[in-house]
Amino acid sequence: MQSRWMGTDEAGYGPNLGPLLISVTSWRVPGSAEGFDLYSALSGAVDRNSHCDGTRLQIADSKQVYQTSRGLSSLETSALALLGQIGPIPATYQELVQQLTGRRLRDFEGEPWLRDGDLNLPVAAKLDNIERLAVQLTQVCKQH
Repeated sequence: MQSRWMGTDEAGYGPNLGPLLISVTSWRVPGSAEGFDLYSALSGAVDRNSHCDGTRLQIADSKQVYQTSRGLSSLETSALALLGQIGPIPATYQELVQQLTGRRLRDFEGEPWLRDGDLNLPVAAKLDNIERLAVQLTQVCKQH
């Protein structure tokens, strides 16, 4: 028997300042989803705490993962490595928008936070680290 375990999160400044991103993830899990501990199942690739020092993806509430004093690297690494599970890791902001929305960036030209054009990714993280952790997550998921 398999079931689904789902998680949601939001990030952004909401309707007053935009942009606001709300996402949901869906995971097939063995047996019943009730009481299933996704962190335990993915412990070889994922940790909710920041002490993993590049050995695992830090996945938790975005307010815990991103802190001004620590910078953007951990959040960017986790986000891009997770996107690598469903397709290529986006190399530009244009590719990121396309992967997340299915629409080209120019379709959003009226939005003030999207007017500055393209941006190379990653911004703060190291691509080789993102790719290594994406592969590590893929392997752990396949084991389960």
